[in-house]
Parts: sequence; C-alpha cells; structure tokens
Amino acid sequence: MSTLEFAPTGFFQMRNYAIARDGVPVGEIQCGRMRTSAAITMNGKSYTGAREGLISGPIYLEGSGQRLASAVVASALKGGFKVEAGGRTFTLARASAWGRSFALTENGVQVGSIVRRGFFSSKSTADFPDNLAPEIQAFLIWLLILIWQRQVMMAGLIGVTGAIGAGAGR
Repeated sequence: MSTLEFAPTGFFQMRNYAIARDGVPVGEIQCGRMRTSAAITMNGKSYTGAREGLISGPIYLEGSGQRLASAVVASALKGGFKVEAGGRTFTLARASAWGRSFALTENGVQVGSIVRRGFFSSKSTADFPDNLAPEIQAFLIWLLILIWQRQVMMAGLIGVTGAIGAGAGR
C-alpha cells in the first residue's frame, strides 16, 4: 500500500491542499474557484482536472495533452464516483452510511481508502495500491475534496434556509 497524507495548506486555504508521503511533500492540489477544476502537481509533474460540461458531465484528469482518467457520479443517492484510469475501473464511495471514510474498490474488492484523521481535523490519510500511478492517486484525492466541498456547501444552504424559515414565522 502507498500511504499519502493531505491537508489544506492553511486554515483559510480550503482550496489548496498539500500532499505528502512519510512527511515529505510530493504534490499539491489547487482547486478552482468557480468551476469544477484543479491544477494538480505530483512528483514535479503538472496535471489538470476539470469537468467536461458546465454543470454535469464526466470529470477528468489530463497530463501532457492526454486524458489519464475520468470519473462520473456513481449514484445520486449515495454519492461517490466511478473512475476509469489505465484500463481499470474503480469506485470511490462512502465506506459506511455514518462514517467519514471512503473506500476505493476494484471489481467489488476494497483496494484502498481515504480517511479523515479526526472529527475536528482537516488532515486526511489515503491508502492506495502501489501499482496505482501517483497522478491517479492525486486525482482520487481531488474527487473526495469535491465531495467534501459540496457537503459543506449543502450544510450552509440548509442552515441559511432554516434560519430564513425560522424568521418568517415571526
């Protein structure tokens, strides 16, 4: 297994993530502000992550002008992604309904995981198969960051709507 640690680069930098292996920096992910996009650097090489369409469509990873991986939402109800990379198909989905960990499966067998270190921690650990290219590992981390960002956005929307609804009854 290949273990990576990742976390935002600062408290107010939730769009920029540092990736390390055994405490040594190996990459970074800079999430785009408006669209589903990212600049990913892994082992000194640059990659681009983006969505094909404006609102929907596959999310992909490109490097040196070639598409290296693509992902589509696996289930609207459960969330997660079906990922195709290097002739292999993976699913990245929540490991359980209540936990904060995600499992990476291939052919129905768990081959990796991504776990937040603690409830209040922004640090996370990703375990991937050794034969999975580093740029694909970074792409999978970015996909999970997208899930987390959407969860935060939805929680904010629910909070605002609840507050507006509570004030309307006065």
